[in-house]
Amino acid sequence: MYAAFFYLDSGRGRIMKILIVDDNEDSRVILKKTLEYDSHTVEIACNGEEALNKINVFLPDMIISDILMPGMDGFRLCHELKQHEKLNKIPLVLYTATYVDPKDKKLAMSLGASRFILKPIETDEFLAIIHDVFKENNEKILPIPEKSSEEKHELFRMYEDSVVRKLDEKIQELKLYRQIFESSKDAIAIISPEGFYVEQNPAHEELIGYSIEELKGKTPVIHFGEKVFSEILKGLSAEGVYRGELVTRTKSGEKIDIELSAFPIFNSRNEVAGYVGMQRNITERKHAEAEKQKLHNQLIQAQKLESIGRLAGGIAHDFNNMLTSILGYSELSMMALPEDYHVREYIDIIHNAGLKAEILIRQLLAFSRKQVLEIKVVNLNTIVDSLGKMLRRMIGEDVLLELNTGSSVNNVMADPVQIEQILMNLAVNAKDAMPCGGKLSIETADVVLDEEYAASHEGMKAGSYVMLSVVDTGMGITKEVLQKIFEPFFTTKEAGKGTGLGLSTVYGIVKQHKGYISVSSEEGKGTTFNVYLPITGKKDKDAVSEGKIVMSYGMETVLAVDDEPSIRRLISDSLQPLGYKVIEAACGEEALQICKQEKNIDLLLADVIMPGISGKELVDRFRAIRPGIKIVFMSGYSSEEVNSQNIGGEDIVFIQKPLMPTTLAKRLRDILGNPKK
Repeated sequence: MYAAFFYLDSGRGRIMKILIVDDNEDSRVILKKTLEYDSHTVEIACNGEEALNKINVFLPDMIISDILMPGMDGFRLCHELKQHEKLNKIPLVLYTATYVDPKDKKLAMSLGASRFILKPIETDEFLAIIHDVFKENNEKILPIPEKSSEEKHELFRMYEDSVVRKLDEKIQELKLYRQIFESSKDAIAIISPEGFYVEQNPAHEELIGYSIEELKGKTPVIHFGEKVFSEILKGLSAEGVYRGELVTRTKSGEKIDIELSAFPIFNSRNEVAGYVGMQRNITERKHAEAEKQKLHNQLIQAQKLESIGRLAGGIAHDFNNMLTSILGYSELSMMALPEDYHVREYIDIIHNAGLKAEILIRQLLAFSRKQVLEIKVVNLNTIVDSLGKMLRRMIGEDVLLELNTGSSVNNVMADPVQIEQILMNLAVNAKDAMPCGGKLSIETADVVLDEEYAASHEGMKAGSYVMLSVVDTGMGITKEVLQKIFEPFFTTKEAGKGTGLGLSTVYGIVKQHKGYISVSSEEGKGTTFNVYLPITGKKDKDAVSEGKIVMSYGMETVLAVDDEPSIRRLISDSLQPLGYKVIEAACGEEALQICKQEKNIDLLLADVIMPGISGKELVDRFRAIRPGIKIVFMSGYSSEEVNSQNIGGEDIVFIQKPLMPTTLAKRLRDILGNPKK
């Protein structure tokens, strides 16, 4: 009856004054709006007694009354009205939806009712009946004949029978409902055909938090909302049942996930007597499913990184050997040629191209967390300040660089070169996000992250950290891009302007340092990257400062072992001009033979992974012959492959390929000590 009352065809007849009598507030409101939209004047009453008091004042043209009401019900109101000399000409329409029997209609018509309407009924049909009743009442007004005492007795008996029957039916149904409610752990609610709450079981009250007194006269809109409840009604109308997973809001405002099954219940005449809604709280299950999906996504990402990491490791080994020759000999050539020699410019181009290739390889290893780190005590303030000049040149004049390193911070254990790599990558990204200029702020601070914060951030552990914060005022990042921000080869830049390795490199370096990185951004409001590195207990005086690299001379004997001839040749060409004696060996077996023959070997410089004898075996057998010899290992592989050789000892040094003559000379001099006289 209450569907779509905004689509009525008004103007069917005279505008009337109508009195609505109903104890249900929602029914009164809806019926009042329906009639007022049809241009009628409406007054309301909650039961028969109130209606009789208002009739003399309001003087209605028609009365529309429910049957079951507290105090004076609809049948008694009709009887009292028709017995009144001045009021018996007012037409009265009775309407009901519960416990209807053919005898009820007979009783209503016998009492003088103009119509007996069963709900639900379409709005247009309802209004048509109202206009027909008014028209009939004005065209043919007949006096109500006086009933005999027998007829009055029969009417009283019918009325009594109707009331007793209704009460008995209600009692029987309530007993059945109560058995179901009390025994079920699922939340169950009974809804009237009009959509109002009739009853709920304890589980339902516990689920949504409303008592039945609070729900009476209300629809499920109170906790589902109009949109969701409308979808439920559509499902019931189309399929006859509704099953689905929804979100509902409890009385306290908490949102919970539920599984709902709703279906109609029928009376003995196969008429819809109401609806049953059965709900089950599935919030924990949904959270578990979301967590499972999250873990699955993390596994896929880890497998992806592992696969690319293995590929990167293989590429790095072969490529670093080639870069060793390119960079090594270009550097030697530059040192050998006069400053004004025109070929130096060409060699410089070759050397710079090799350096760029080396950076690309380091990026590949960094995002897969497999580059060899040179960990030492460093202070982030020192690194940020020393890199400031270079960063200003990188980002250009249209971006203001602000360094906030005024407050002292604790030291961290880190590779300073890799920390510089983090800063440069983040600075380049920030510049790209500010094509029209802006502000880039870099700040350091000591922070303590508690258990609660760590638990809400994947991979984070509670403790004391030094935070490196990089903030830009750029265009920001969308939520979709944020989810993929650290994935390798993911880039939003156009083709040819980005490899997609910058942020994945940063991520890999941070993880290798046992740190954590977070990013927050909003479109149009800039981006913030926070890097957290664990503090170290070592003091500032323990921090190692980098000196200027110079060519260091020596007179020691070095045994160079590598299966790549170009590497052995470069070592010889780099060290022999400095005074070293270099003996070459192509494999471990050859190196052992030389060790037995040559008595004056001061240092073993060997590749880690070679055909034949492994690095571990070479060290053990070599030291059996020369117990105190200095050992330096070279590797084009990652630290993972190096560590897999189980080469231990604090006196063993690793040098990452590609080798540079100046770097090699300095490292050997550091290991061997002051040069021999």
